[in-house]
Amino acid sequence: MSHLIYQGSTKNIYQIDEQTLEFEFTDDYSIFDYGKMPDQIPGKGVALCSMAEKSFKELKASGIQSHFISRTGLNKIRVQYFHVPEIYRNEKYDYTFYQKKPENTLIPLEVVFRLGLPKGSSQLKTGSQFKTNYPDYPCYENARFEKPILQFYTKLERLDRELLEKEAQSLAGLTDSELKSIKTITIKIIDYLEKKFRPHHFQLWDGKFEFAFGKEIQGHREIILVDSIGPDELRLTKEGEIYSKEKLRQFYADSSWLAELQQMKKIAPLHFKEKLKSKPHLLTSRQIEETSGIYHELKNIFTSSVMVLGKGGREHALAKHLSESPFCDHVYVVPGNPGMESDKISICEISEDLLLEWCQTKGIDFVVIGPENTISSEFNTRLRDHQIPVYAPTQAASILESSKQFSKNFMSRYDIPTASFANFNDKQSAKDFLQQSAWEKIVLKKSGLFAGKGVFICENKEHALQNLELYFSEHDEMVIEECLSGPEVSYFALCLDHEFKILGHACDYKRLKDGDQGPNTGGMGCYSPAFWLTSEQEKEIEHKIIRPTLQGMQAEGLRFQGTLFIGLMMTKEGPKVLEYNVRFGDPETQTLLPRLESNLFELFQAVAYQNKTLFKKHFVHIKDLSSIHIVKAAQGYPGIDGETIEADQPISGDYQNSEFIKLYFAGVKKKDHQLVTAGGRVLGFTSLASSHKDARELAYKNLERVFFKGEQFRGDIGL
Repeated sequence: MSHLIYQGSTKNIYQIDEQTLEFEFTDDYSIFDYGKMPDQIPGKGVALCSMAEKSFKELKASGIQSHFISRTGLNKIRVQYFHVPEIYRNEKYDYTFYQKKPENTLIPLEVVFRLGLPKGSSQLKTGSQFKTNYPDYPCYENARFEKPILQFYTKLERLDRELLEKEAQSLAGLTDSELKSIKTITIKIIDYLEKKFRPHHFQLWDGKFEFAFGKEIQGHREIILVDSIGPDELRLTKEGEIYSKEKLRQFYADSSWLAELQQMKKIAPLHFKEKLKSKPHLLTSRQIEETSGIYHELKNIFTSSVMVLGKGGREHALAKHLSESPFCDHVYVVPGNPGMESDKISICEISEDLLLEWCQTKGIDFVVIGPENTISSEFNTRLRDHQIPVYAPTQAASILESSKQFSKNFMSRYDIPTASFANFNDKQSAKDFLQQSAWEKIVLKKSGLFAGKGVFICENKEHALQNLELYFSEHDEMVIEECLSGPEVSYFALCLDHEFKILGHACDYKRLKDGDQGPNTGGMGCYSPAFWLTSEQEKEIEHKIIRPTLQGMQAEGLRFQGTLFIGLMMTKEGPKVLEYNVRFGDPETQTLLPRLESNLFELFQAVAYQNKTLFKKHFVHIKDLSSIHIVKAAQGYPGIDGETIEADQPISGDYQNSEFIKLYFAGVKKKDHQLVTAGGRVLGFTSLASSHKDARELAYKNLERVFFKGEQFRGDIGL
């Protein structure tokens, strides 16, 4: 049974057993030795935990031992316990314990390294003292050193004080070889950090490490790295901007509280906090978001693992896209399909309860939910209740898609252009309405989620009455609409409250057969962009539909965070909404993502952590290329009127991707170590080219590279 042994200003420590501690990194922060400040920095604890875990593991691979054992939660790690002796006796600090050469004990020193003198460095304030101690080193603001300076400070005293190297060695009871080991390990860690940060244009200036004595081996005690490594221990800048805890100090630089604190430190250095009359002010929401963004950006350098929920072609495209980010270490897809697997993509079939635990212990940075059914389910809420960041709208906000009745009423309330409609909760009332309707063509829609198969386009009143009788139950919730005319387009935006980034647009083919014949499906193909859409129409869609939608959701108390996918018809009167979706489309995603110049990892992360500052910082860049996606479905799909959908057909051919051809798997499984069909939409090819015509030719040219018995595909995608 664990128990709390230390509640700190940035982390809590629990005793698990005689040999094990658990660190809980919190979102609290401390500056100027004041202790816990009044605000919290969202995501800070998770970021520090992730950086500690990753750095300890990588340093171990290079031969540097640490106290790290395992990760046990989103913000928790298990570490080896080292004894911390009580050295304050008789009103003074007594280090005689360390002369006994103890093992498994914290070394009472902080090892500080300096690679230069950034603005605000304490060494600049000493001026002549620094020049005296280090005559061969430059002493001016932003000076960089040719080799590091290593300094030693007390660790267990109330106020840190700098020690000469010999004094530090004597005080800690270090042998010459142990001192040499500490210095050698410190230089190796600095080299590791420099190699980690430099490619991302960060400058590492200084930092501190802590060590412990391990077991004695042949007269030499092991030197073990302890505590953690992150922006709370390091000072970093990027293009002149501060990326460390120093940023928080700046927010208080001109405050009366800091002036009083500094004065009290001089008057009563051991009791300054008790004598303070003022308290630190609260940070602004922008300052909090800005600081939170720093922790996320630094965490990404140590790379993160993410999880995608789903198993179709859309999820394959999302997983592949995220895996290509330099900040992504690995993508886990649950349940996924075996066609997705690669060096950086793994599939896992685990229960919901195990998944929640797994996300926490494996350090999953955020979860991306693909299917609409999962977004609108209780599991979406459970993830958030377990403090697991999610890229998807909340379960409550998913009503925009999961209830067509709600969405039509919503559009009416906020003057968002859509077709004339009426909502019904029983078949008889719907019949009465249809018999009196003057609409020429009519659309019947089931109100809930039906995987794109709950919509019936009727040529006339009689056809509508037939479909109502065939496909609707007595008390189905439904929407009856006037059928609009014009070209259709799917429009995508990545959203965080009222802020959004356009991801592009696409046109999909819902019917099973060429010429838009046959039953509706989840989608048999797609092209992007909708080349016929003008820039004026794009502006109109954003101004009259996307902005009012996001503003309306906020007014309803339903903050929208995730992908907004709007089905539109471009009528003579302008764009009108056919339907809202609260996720990426399938197959639209397979055409949108390959066209992106930028990776969406950091924007997904900003949405998952609800960080608007980070969200505004990153942009979506789209290549000037056209893409076509063609789906191959199993025989019998979509299974209308009891038709059996075939499965277990071997999938043969060349699975290789290239820069301009992408293969995405959906309805597949493995049988005797070979991919076979699992029914439904089996796979799809995406092509990229400089023109729509060339993209179409390339797609169909490559379509026969992968094949299976009974395959169905359309021959008119992109015409």
